Amino acid sequence: MPPAESKHTRGAAFLAYQKNKLHAAAAVIGAAEAAASAGIRTDLQKLVPTLKFFQGFSEATLSATVDVLTAEVMPDGGIVMAQGEHGDRFYILLTGDVEVDIDGHVVATLHAGSAFGELALMQEGEFAVRAATIRCVGECHLAWLGRHSYQRLIRRETELKFLPLVEFFRANQLFRDAKV
Repeated sequence: MPPAESKHTRGAAFLAYQKNKLHAAAAVIGAAEAAASAGIRTDLQKLVPTLKFFQGFSEATLSATVDVLTAEVMPDGGIVMAQGEHGDRFYILLTGDVEVDIDGHVVATLHAGSAFGELALMQEGEFAVRAATIRCVGECHLAWLGRHSYQRLIRRETELKFLPLVEFFRANQLFRDAKV
C-alpha cells in the first residue's frame, strides 16, 4: 500500500506544476516577442531606405540604422512629443495614425510609413525645440532613433565615404612624399 501523501507533498507538487506552466507560458511569450521583433526588423529594413531623411546613406549604414532603432507602442491619445519641449529623438510611424497639432490646431494627420522629429537630431540645445505636438489616434507602433545614435551613424557614414579616398592618397607615391 503506498504511503499517504502529506498536505506538504501535495502542495509542493502543485507549486512545481504551476511553476512549469509559468515557464511554458513565458517561453511562448518570449517566442512571440522574438517573432514580432523579427517582423518589425523586416518592416524597418524595407521602410528606412525609402525615407527622405536617410537618402544617400550606404547600405551598411542603413542596416546599422535598423539595428539601433528602438520600438515603442503608444496608446490611443498618447503624446509622442509636445510642442515646445526639447527633443532628441526621430520617429518612424510603423502602424497607426498620429495628429500633428500646432498651437492647439490639428494641421495634419500622418499615417504608417511617415517619419517626424528629424530636426531634433540635427539641432542641439535651444534649437532642438519641438515645433508641434504629435498625438496618437488609436494605438501606434513607432521606432525611434536618438541623437547620440544618429551622430554615431553619421560618423560611420562619413568614414565609409572617405575611407577609399584616404586609401587612394596613402597608396599614391606622389601624395606620400608631399610635404604639407
